[in-house]
Parts: sequence; structure tokens; C-alpha cells
Amino acid sequence: MAELVQRSKFTDSGFAWIVTVASFLALYALAANIFSLGVLLPDLLEHFQVPQGMLGMLGSAKMLICDVTCGTLIGPLVRKVGCRPLAMVGLALSAVGYPSAAFANNYYSFLIMFSILPGLGQAGIVIPCNVIVHQYHRKRRALASGLSTVGMSLASFSFPVIMRLTIQSFGWRASLVLTAAIHVQMVAAAMMFMPNPDLRVKLTPRHPDKTGTMDDALETDKKEVNAQEADESNEPSKKCNVDFSIFRNPAFLLYLFGTPLALCGASVFIGFALQRAVYQGIEPVHASFVLSSFGIGALALTFKQLDASLQLESPAEYLRWLAAPLSCIRYLQAVLDS
Repeated sequence: MAELVQRSKFTDSGFAWIVTVASFLALYALAANIFSLGVLLPDLLEHFQVPQGMLGMLGSAKMLICDVTCGTLIGPLVRKVGCRPLAMVGLALSAVGYPSAAFANNYYSFLIMFSILPGLGQAGIVIPCNVIVHQYHRKRRALASGLSTVGMSLASFSFPVIMRLTIQSFGWRASLVLTAAIHVQMVAAAMMFMPNPDLRVKLTPRHPDKTGTMDDALETDKKEVNAQEADESNEPSKKCNVDFSIFRNPAFLLYLFGTPLALCGASVFIGFALQRAVYQGIEPVHASFVLSSFGIGALALTFKQLDASLQLESPAEYLRWLAAPLSCIRYLQAVLDS
């Protein structure tokens, strides 16, 4: 049987961490895509004069298109075309959709430009950003994956305030152009999502030092591999590899039914929390910190998970980690007030 030789020049190398940083930046743009509706909602209500339910459809349509496209199209395409083209196309679609939405005066044209195009772009970012990190890391894969997802937490903390300040200074249309500019910049980061050359295997002769040419040895190895594949194809294939006993696990059932509810709650919070704060008389810029609290909490807990040396053994330590994000938000509010 032929011997498969795999190089390890790029896996776990310095370039692998560059790819991780590129994934971090692309996921920052992804989170900006997700949080944009919640920040824009007060201004969209005033401009389009439509019920909140119709504006909520903007976020629902975007998430529906993203989820359906990820499962049916992007997943198979990752194996065929690779991560780099999909991520670049996804970021480009979002970069085209947002400035187009800035010039839309009709609700339905705004729905197409703001939800459908960025929804497709969002689908092209999610899976490639995670797959490419796994391809380049083996020893510290968990650490690299955690660091790349920090980009989403950082964006959920900083982007609502940045976008709200842009709206206050230049208007909501300019904030859409700002979001598009972020996606354009991240296209350069997606260019780093090249396939890992270490994953390409090649056949080498088993006995290169014996009599015969290299071509003869390679031809013999290819025949042995083809014969083995023919033997395996004659074996009866398994009809189903799913272990249904997992459905008897209470923890899995809790995860199965609890995750959709948790995601729905998070989506409602991201979409309508800022508008609720505005209704209660809070200034829109200060209300954006409601969304930032969501991000700073995720950011603090992400860093905690990355630091395996820290052990939270007492309730006081838990409270300290929860108080840190609130302190950051209060400091930023004081800076804005001054």
C-alpha cells in the first residue's frame, strides 16, 4: 500500500496565527452586520413610518437567508471552492448591499438591499471563518478558535456606540456607508484564507532505493491504491451512522430545545433593546450602551475561557468578572457626558 506523506510547514506556524487574525477581523464585520438593525431602528421608524413588526422583518429575513444558505449552499461549497472565495464574495455582497440601502427610500427596496444581500453575505462569512482556523491549527486549535471569535464580541461591544455616534453626526445613511466600508476593508483579510498546503497529500514510493525508476514505483503504488479502493467499494455500505441513543440524554434534549429559545431571545434583544431604551427617555447614544453591555459581557467571558489558568472557585470571583464589563460601560458613559 502506498505511503501517504503530509508536510507540516504551515500548520501551527506563524502564518497560521495570521490567518487567525484575519478570521478575527472578518468576524468583526459579521457582528457589525448583525447589530446594525438594532442601532438603526429608531431612525428607520421615523423615516419609513411603518410598524415595528415590518421593520422586525428586516432582521428576520436576514437571519432566515443566512441560516438556510449556510446549511444548504455554503457548507458544500466550502469543500469545492474553498474558504477564501466564499468569504470574499460574502463580504463583497454586504459591502454592496449597505450603501445601496443608504439610497433606498422605499421599504421593500430597503428590504432587498439591507436584508437579502447582507444576509447572503453573512452566510458566506460564518462557516469559512471557522473552517479556515481549524485547517491551520492542530495543537492549539481551541485557543485559535476562541481568539478568532473574540472579533464578534469586540464588535458587539464597540460597534453599536460607533455607529450611533456616526448617526448623530452624519445621519443614518452615512452609518450604512460606514458599515459597508468596514466590510470592504475586511475583504483584504479574507484574502488570507488560502487553503492549507499541508492538507495536500502525495504518494511516495515505498522502496525508492531499490532497482527501478521513480515512475515505476509511483505506478505500482497507484495500482495498489486503486485495487484497495475497488475492494472497499464491494463492501456493503452502512445505511445510517446516527446514534439515536443520544436522544435519551436529558442534557442533549435540554440543549436541543433550549438553544432555539435562547437564540430567539438574543435576536429580540439585539433588534429592539435600543429602541426600548429610547422609548423610556434615554438618549440614543447612551441607549447604544445597552447593546454594548451584551458585547462586553461576551468579551469578558471569552477572555476568561481562554485563560485556563484562572479558576473561579468562589462567588466573589464570579461577581468580579461580571462587574468588570459594567465598570467599562460606566467609564465610557462618563467620557461621553464630559
